[in-house]
Amino acid sequence: MGNSNGMKMCCSTSLCAPQYELQFIELEYPLRSPEVLSEQTNRKGNENASKDESKPEHISIIRESFHLELATNDSKYDDAYRHRLEQCLNYAKVLKLKVLSSSSLPKNTVICINALGYENSLRAIKDGTTYFGCKKRNKHKGEIINDIVIPPQDKSLAEKHRGQHFQIIYSVESDTYFIKDLAIGFGTFVRLLYPLELKDNYLLHIGDNFLLINLVKSNDSAFLRLRIKLFGARNTGDIFYFNEPDYRNSAIRIGRTPNCEIQIDDTLISKIQCTIYYEDEKWILADGDLEIHKLSTNGTWLYLNESFEIYDGMVFKSNHTLFQAAIL
Repeated sequence: MGNSNGMKMCCSTSLCAPQYELQFIELEYPLRSPEVLSEQTNRKGNENASKDESKPEHISIIRESFHLELATNDSKYDDAYRHRLEQCLNYAKVLKLKVLSSSSLPKNTVICINALGYENSLRAIKDGTTYFGCKKRNKHKGEIINDIVIPPQDKSLAEKHRGQHFQIIYSVESDTYFIKDLAIGFGTFVRLLYPLELKDNYLLHIGDNFLLINLVKSNDSAFLRLRIKLFGARNTGDIFYFNEPDYRNSAIRIGRTPNCEIQIDDTLISKIQCTIYYEDEKWILADGDLEIHKLSTNGTWLYLNESFEIYDGMVFKSNHTLFQAAIL
């Protein structure tokens, strides 16, 4: 959960990532990419249905052969995997991360990542993974552990959180990139641009507040009761319950206006920050005001405790830094 003491924005722009410590929760369910979300909510067409069919034949052959040579010995497995990554290098998609805002990295900096990892990495191992953290080297061994260093404003925090904060890894099988927080540091969050099916223990960040989502089965019926616990400077510990039968034809609004079902006194969130509705036996969350089709100003953010597929245009944040992804 978020530490409610001293929650402040990191700089002049409200879109920067929070820099207070988090206690991390193990999520039971994997996070959903936009393609999966759109299928679950029936809110998008099948525009990406034929996407895989157009992939180069070289990539398909490499993916298919990858599983045929997996050795039981770990070192042989690593060598085989790196060999596949090298084969993919000439054909795989390239991920470019642009720094939109940061307290430590120059704005508009572009980080290029390919199938082997960060192109300019000083790490000796090219394993298809790019690590981000606030320190470059391991404290005791002195080896380079992070490809990209994002120093925090507070130098004492850099020593405390010296490890790897989050990773981006290339998938040979799907020719795409996945991002995951590694539970050290300040948390990694993705801005929700698509409706999200809520799962138990999801953690959301809005303004200076965190929302912990729980789905509770009722003892006397089959419906799922939605439980939302609020953590913030003024609202820590507030709990709200919503019964599924009461919201089959209406929505739960979260924002700072009195007509919201959950009102939060926070100038960093919108009048209607996000909306939750019940559809197809699922609780669905969408950013902004659905009635007027308006997104929130500063975004609704999901903590990335599980691997999340990076898509073109995706925005995420960690340690005072806001990134936007482009897949080429």
